[in-house]
Amino acid sequence: MITWKDLEDVEYEEVYVDSADVWFMRPVFSSSVLALANKNIQIAGIYIDLEMEYTLLTRNSVKNLGKHNPLNNQLNEMIQLESFFPSNLENGESTGLSGILILNDSNPYRLSFILENPEVVKK
Repeated sequence: MITWKDLEDVEYEEVYVDSADVWFMRPVFSSSVLALANKNIQIAGIYIDLEMEYTLLTRNSVKNLGKHNPLNNQLNEMIQLESFFPSNLENGESTGLSGILILNDSNPYRLSFILENPEVVKK
């Protein structure tokens, strides 16, 4: 199981994406974070359903997300959950999930961390 601390070593640079006509906080992942890319991981956090096309796993509850942290750290406190809408988890509930960790440094409409094929490992 990894911890949120394992995902902290990321710098962000603001870049303009011509094709999307938007500014983007592009992550520059450290070698230790890059080593986790495309690996099956387990991580504990708070399940958040934004009632959008995706859900989140966060380090802290939404009201404490990024509290006392600069924007860079806030971006490291969220994982986008791909196609995950469980009926057995309540919004704001602590859980453990496993899945394939995808690192996103190019799509301005997705989070830096994405968990594909997430499954509940601990409730």
